[in-house]
Amino acid sequence: MQVMQPDDAVIQAGSLRIHPADFVAMLDGRPLSLTNREFRLLVLLASNPGRVLRRDLIAESAWDGHAPGRTIDIHIARLRRSLPPGAIETVIRVGYRFVLGA
Repeated sequence: MQVMQPDDAVIQAGSLRIHPADFVAMLDGRPLSLTNREFRLLVLLASNPGRVLRRDLIAESAWDGHAPGRTIDIHIARLRRSLPPGAIETVIRVGYRFVLGA
């Protein structure tokens, strides 16, 4: 599967705007307060709307290959609190799908 790697272009998904080069994510015009890892995860998911991203691919892309234990789940849960309900779907035993604006 070919996954789109984020570049410096602005990512728009519904009322979410992400400026990867400036490390800025805004929802409804308000900046989101995200950690570096949450931001990387958001950019990865939003760069691949509607696509299921496997846990191993997320670990490789956002954690440089290794995300121990429930690390991905914890970061997804934190990220979900910053986004509208249902923006990130869980695909059980596989990974996650970003559906906001998809």
